[in-house]
Amino acid sequence: MTNISTIKRLGLHCPFGSTFYICEGAWTEFVGCCKTDPCAGDVGRCPTKDLRSASYNPDMYSEIPQMDCSESTLSTVPATWHGGLRELHPRDASWYMECVWDVILTLLPLFFIALAVMTLRLDGRLHFIQGERLDEMTRLSPTIYPVLFASITSRFYKNLSRWLLEQPNGIGLGALEQIFGSHSFAGAFERFIFVRSHIVIGAAILCTWLLSPLGGQGTVRMFGVGKAQITETGIVYYLHPSYQTSSQFGMSEAARSEINVNTLYASNLMSPVSQKRSPRDIWGLPKIPQWPKGIHSGKAYDIDAGMLDRGDAFYVSLLGIEIKGLNFNNQRSISYDFTIETPYINFNCGLVTDNMTYDNYHNFISDSELNLTRAFDYSPSGAVPPSSTTFAVNITGTGQRDAWEDIVIYGLTEHSVLFNCTMETLVVETDVRCGPVPFSTSCSARRQRRVYNQRAARGLFGDALRHAVFWQSTLDHWLRASSSSSKTISSPTDSYLAGYPQPYAGDFKRDWGPINTTSFSSHLTTAFNTFWHATLVSFSHTNVSFESIPPNTIMPKLNSGDEPFMNSTEARATTSYKVYRANRFWVAILLLTTCVLEMMAVIGLSLRFFIHGPDVLGFVSSMTRENKYVGLPPGGSGLGGPDRSKSLREVRVQLADVCPKDEIGYVALKAVSADEREVDPGNQLFGRERLYK
Repeated sequence: MTNISTIKRLGLHCPFGSTFYICEGAWTEFVGCCKTDPCAGDVGRCPTKDLRSASYNPDMYSEIPQMDCSESTLSTVPATWHGGLRELHPRDASWYMECVWDVILTLLPLFFIALAVMTLRLDGRLHFIQGERLDEMTRLSPTIYPVLFASITSRFYKNLSRWLLEQPNGIGLGALEQIFGSHSFAGAFERFIFVRSHIVIGAAILCTWLLSPLGGQGTVRMFGVGKAQITETGIVYYLHPSYQTSSQFGMSEAARSEINVNTLYASNLMSPVSQKRSPRDIWGLPKIPQWPKGIHSGKAYDIDAGMLDRGDAFYVSLLGIEIKGLNFNNQRSISYDFTIETPYINFNCGLVTDNMTYDNYHNFISDSELNLTRAFDYSPSGAVPPSSTTFAVNITGTGQRDAWEDIVIYGLTEHSVLFNCTMETLVVETDVRCGPVPFSTSCSARRQRRVYNQRAARGLFGDALRHAVFWQSTLDHWLRASSSSSKTISSPTDSYLAGYPQPYAGDFKRDWGPINTTSFSSHLTTAFNTFWHATLVSFSHTNVSFESIPPNTIMPKLNSGDEPFMNSTEARATTSYKVYRANRFWVAILLLTTCVLEMMAVIGLSLRFFIHGPDVLGFVSSMTRENKYVGLPPGGSGLGGPDRSKSLREVRVQLADVCPKDEIGYVALKAVSADEREVDPGNQLFGRERLYK
């Protein structure tokens, strides 16, 4: 419309080719010169390229009304951009799809409740395939649960905001901002800190969001695989040294078994250091540790495997104790715990001198206590090289049958070392565990105590060692067990007692240096008991069968070649198997968080059916409603945010100063046309020192 009377009265004129228009009642009430009709379709927009300067009668300036700026034009938006009149929430395909999705979203938390119930039902049950599937689901749950929680919680707060916005009394803008802006934990925290309009509401919203990580942790921590045990008792058999017959009790038996004894002894002496310190011998039989010095008798102690592995503690013998009968439970995951009694000879030596020769031995020992022929090679020059590892024994007798005081002469380099050793039979009870299979790699001593069992102590040797002839014969065999004797080199037994880790390495005389009597005593105990143990089992030790039942369980054997007599002891067989375990604390956490989540899901779904207005919250397109700086053709008030965004998807908008040429600016969301960008793309940027209305 041109409104000719007003144009004439105010003296309004336009350049040639343009016309002065007054679009009264249009969406944008345009006033000015334009080459095209801006009032067409009640839009009120003149393209920038068609704008022209207008002139007026200066005398009529006071009658010209105040006008606002409008810098945007949307000539490309048709008047029917909104699709015409329509109902709120039309029942189209999109509406039904939203309903279906909302129902699915509401039901999804029930899956996690079912997961918690299944976990409780599987608690303590045997490991099986269905449980493995549940385990896989719990591994995926920490990824799925937070996503589901965020979807339901954001929908709940959005629907709650829309419902409150439609109430008769409305809702405070601060509360609306606090509730609607809590679509995520970050958003809720930001509004709690910066908006601060409703502290209680903000704190409650933050608490609901904190349930998400708790629920996610609950899904992964509530279910796992543990172990359960079943224990039963039975009988196992072990070789008790006191109930065996040594091959040394008889010349014919000693000769017949000498090769076997020497092989058992030498093979263990030749074994690597790791094997010597291993809890099992070469054939997988458990070795018994020596009773530590300084621990009172009758007091049990846990065996320090680390000290044994480092070489700070020693085993009684390098040969283990033969075990049989580990077969009264056929489960492969079984372990047997039992106690065995073992006597052994313990040496406790003190150094008398490390420089004894043929000329000065009278200063340390009497002629009656020393067999010079065995101890020294006499020569006119007086030199005293040792003939070999040599012992001269004097059994003084102490009135006891399980302890002796002996004098031991040990040959070294140019001189001999004199030790005064106490030899005593100790009896220890050792708790052994074997299993799970294979037993050859799992049997080891766990706990030990010293006991006083005179029968076991005396049975190890009886009265034989009270006779010097028998004792010397036994020592002679021991000296030959590792190698043949030599006058010029140390035997492997020499090297082992001297503390060399590889007794068979080298063929030279060993230089002992400072002698550690504690180490010498321990090495002497191990070496001698290894030899003596070999004389007891010379024909049977390598025949290892943990699960077989020994044929001879009534009478002790009479000859060294017979099957050894096996003592019996009660064993606890513990079967371990995998079961599913439910952590009830985390199950409770998951149920709590999921029930809260399900409650929000149900309320959010219910509120959907009490909301009648269009969805305008949270959409940029909603900022174009009644916005004169966007200049949309009228209509479309019933469109929700998604539909409005689709209809205006080609419209370009900008947050800018809509009055850039005025002294005071005004910030608003405005539409931007291609013509404006071509004319002056930066004329509406913000200024740091500029003031705004």
